[in-house]
Amino acid sequence: MQLCQDCGANPATVHLTRIVNETALVSHLCEECSRKKGLSITGSSISITREGPAQQEMQEKDNVCPRCQLSFAEFKSKGRLGCCDCYRHFEKDIDSLLMQVHGSTVHKGKPYRHSGPYKLDEKAMERLKNELNEAIEKEEFELAALIRDTIHSFDTQNARETLDQAR
Repeated sequence: MQLCQDCGANPATVHLTRIVNETALVSHLCEECSRKKGLSITGSSISITREGPAQQEMQEKDNVCPRCQLSFAEFKSKGRLGCCDCYRHFEKDIDSLLMQVHGSTVHKGKPYRHSGPYKLDEKAMERLKNELNEAIEKEEFELAALIRDTIHSFDTQNARETLDQAR
């Protein structure tokens, strides 16, 4: 296995051939080093950015949410968005950032369970009850049992919390 020419630590997964003055120059880079050089790898496509870090930082400062005036550069430094419109305005930039950090824009792991019990609002509970009725009508009894148990667990948790608050 070939190692990255820049860092020498990671396996080279990006092989770039550049022609300069009729001479082929081959670079073997890991994903991290290729990103630092301005190569963005997503699936089977590669895009090359010709701007340097200074130009990219200027563009990030110019990219501002129209509602709260938060720049993308500020978001990257703080790690928090300013308002709900930021999600839509910075969507492509956030997807690109997630690709760089995690290698995907889709969550593939287990849900986080340490944040305490999850509460359902009335609309969500009504949606579950409708799904339960549909599963029963379609005679999908295993699915219906799972939905029933889910509803029951949330009803039990909400009842406990109500009793604890009353005490």
